[in-house]
Amino acid sequence: MQPLFVAFLALIEPTYVSIGGHDGVEVYMRKDTGAIELAAVGEFDAPPAEVQAALLDYGAHVRINKHLAESTVLSRTPGEQLVYQHLKLPVIKDRDFTLRVRWNENSARGISFSIDASHGPAATKKAVRMSTLNGRWELEPIREGSATRAVYHVEIDFAGSVPRWMVRGGAAKDLPGVYTGMRQLISDRRVGRVSAVSAR
Repeated sequence: MQPLFVAFLALIEPTYVSIGGHDGVEVYMRKDTGAIELAAVGEFDAPPAEVQAALLDYGAHVRINKHLAESTVLSRTPGEQLVYQHLKLPVIKDRDFTLRVRWNENSARGISFSIDASHGPAATKKAVRMSTLNGRWELEPIREGSATRAVYHVEIDFAGSVPRWMVRGGAAKDLPGVYTGMRQLISDRRVGRVSAVSAR
């Protein structure tokens, strides 16, 4: 077992098992549960405050996530924002949802999010409305604060008939891409390639 894998495994609860990963990101799935619960661990070459700012830049996420057809910030107040997202996924029908995202304005330790069915655009026939998407990013400073170790947890219910094996295989492949995309967004924000609107 590689030393880096051992270090990552120590950050994840023992009820999770590794299902693969790449690009310095290890992906896990919780065993013995009816829900689809995933986790991932990876690093960013940026301090936690910079990583958290990129995570909250939902308006720019369509540029780094190939499955996002739309990501619109509906409202934002200190420590909370509402975001509507529309997913285009392979094989299955489009999904959409509105997220309530929360964070601590005084501490760059991460964010949490969950579906808020009482807000956002009304459901349409263009997409299946998801009922469950709960998650969080936990950010830990490393290398004397110049970099960040990020642990990502998410619980998903795509609604409709979606085989568990399909989600498992897709997660092992796609979750590292979330980290890769976020690394690109952090880089773009540094050089001013993100619009003033999405960077707020």
